[in-house]
Amino acid sequence: MILLFLHKSPVGILLLFVYVDDIIISGSYYTHIQKLQQHLHSIFHMKDFGHLAYFLSLEVHTTKHGIFLNQHKYTQDLIKLADLSDAPQLIFHWNLMLIHTVSRFIDTPRHHHLVVVHRIVRYLIGTPHRGLFFPHGIPLELTAYCDTDWAGCPDHRRSTTGWCIFLGNALISWKCKKQDCVSKSSTEIVIALCPLHVLRLYGCVVFFKHINVDCHYIRDVYESKLIDLPHVSTTQQIAGFFTKSLTHLRHNFLVSKLMLVDLPSSI
Repeated sequence: MILLFLHKSPVGILLLFVYVDDIIISGSYYTHIQKLQQHLHSIFHMKDFGHLAYFLSLEVHTTKHGIFLNQHKYTQDLIKLADLSDAPQLIFHWNLMLIHTVSRFIDTPRHHHLVVVHRIVRYLIGTPHRGLFFPHGIPLELTAYCDTDWAGCPDHRRSTTGWCIFLGNALISWKCKKQDCVSKSSTEIVIALCPLHVLRLYGCVVFFKHINVDCHYIRDVYESKLIDLPHVSTTQQIAGFFTKSLTHLRHNFLVSKLMLVDLPSSI
């Protein structure tokens, strides 16, 4: 578990991340970071490794244009573990749902599951340097996309929901989740996300109090223009990357929208 300590002041913020015996310090001003380092050194026996370059299998590359994160070493180790170092790369139509589906059988894998895993690893062979780019000077504005593939699973017809959140145009959070129950229509999908909080009584849907509060809260912040809820067409729906099978052309389009790029040669 990672612990986060945050200190706010009129001149900026300081962030301290702690994971076991590793510490990351970040903040608005370098002088404040130095003062915190000196304070910690006076109390604990510590070793300074300089600017962040590697943490929890994430490689961090800092340039004047922004920060680039990837998992090149982890990817190479995975390829070696699968004994596919000499295998050709594979370009195929896939999405996050493929990984999500095959991971359900991690406890009871069969041969055909391993075949799929090998195809995923062969895709990684062709994209070992790919990662997320966070450019400098991005606007501090959150944008979220949400999409659902209604009854898309052929095994039990459960729906899959996916969402992603951007700060400016930089991807900062995402998730793909198969719902716990079957939705009989697309209008039930959002309700099915919280099946324990909904009662079905004589064909009517009765909401528990806290869901009703959430609905009113969203309405209030929408009417106050704190948030906007625009319609997103299917062609521009970025969250479709997490819920649907994609053609090669569509896959490449959404990868670019997610700011998934290859490591620049200048780094």
